[in-house]
Amino acid sequence: MAWWFSIVNGTPEHPVPLGSCEEVVAAFARALPGVSLERRPVPTAEELSRTPAYLHETLLLRLREAQFQQGDLRFRFYTDDEPVLNDVRGWVEGTGNPASVLAALALERGWTVLDAVDKSIVDLRSGNSPEGWDRYCRRLEEEEQRRNRPVFSTLPRLLRPLVDDDELLELFWAWCEFAPVDEPPLDWVKLESKESLQVVGKDGCGGRYCLFPATDDYAGRLLYVDSEGSAGVIADSLTEGIRMMLALPTWCECLWYSGGGQLEEMRKAEALSLRHFRARHPDVDETRLKLSKALGVSPMPAAIETLHRVATEGAAVKVLATDYDHVYEGLIRNYVADDCQYWKKPD
Repeated sequence: MAWWFSIVNGTPEHPVPLGSCEEVVAAFARALPGVSLERRPVPTAEELSRTPAYLHETLLLRLREAQFQQGDLRFRFYTDDEPVLNDVRGWVEGTGNPASVLAALALERGWTVLDAVDKSIVDLRSGNSPEGWDRYCRRLEEEEQRRNRPVFSTLPRLLRPLVDDDELLELFWAWCEFAPVDEPPLDWVKLESKESLQVVGKDGCGGRYCLFPATDDYAGRLLYVDSEGSAGVIADSLTEGIRMMLALPTWCECLWYSGGGQLEEMRKAEALSLRHFRARHPDVDETRLKLSKALGVSPMPAAIETLHRVATEGAAVKVLATDYDHVYEGLIRNYVADDCQYWKKPD
């Protein structure tokens, strides 16, 4: 979890380039001694193999980046590796106030810092902590409160085997990066319909799996909300969601490379993503059978067709950020399977 921002020149409505790459690199060096925007190394094949395919395009982008720590604050800045730079993006996490670092970099040059989510201009002249940073700090406090709550006081019966068996939990996590959690309703997102959310799981990047509407028998539809502003319905129920994950552990990649929700593109993505999944997990069939028996549900037949239907119908469900009127982007993206360069490489 971090606070994300961007640095532009001019106004958000009428931005102009920050300058040449050399000028921006020099500006960083003057404002933040010891900090250098360097070319990001190309990830190795091994690094890519450990990363979901839908993130490979991002990892392979030509970027310049700088990472450093000041006190208890950890910063990362990154920008395109082009002759002329239009913006610099970044994030910060930790404790303290990042305003002084951003002010040193931006004010003298007349650059503008924007909150990456709501696009509001960050006031750096007052020295007060930015509103986006305050939201981040509140979320940290809330996460700490969640961690201090007794966990697994109540949980769907379907997920109990994962709680009771650490080996099974690790196996399912390695399979599809899902772990059960017992948390209060999310306070950083809400549904436009006002229906309540019931958290049942998490992934490794801060995302949450929620049922809606919340019911005593956990009968709602399954919604996935990531930590980067995307969300969507992925199953008609928790049971159907687990069955879908058993059959299709690469479900997220199939939505990402769906060509805007085309079933044929999803089938292509399914075939390619599962081929690479099998290369990393040669015991796929054995593992799927073991998980299926332990959880008491069978893998979903025709999982890609069901996912297509549910995600398409669920696109009408609007997820909003609680603190501002930002509508989360859907999980269905316009990329197609041929866009994923990693899938084109030999296993």
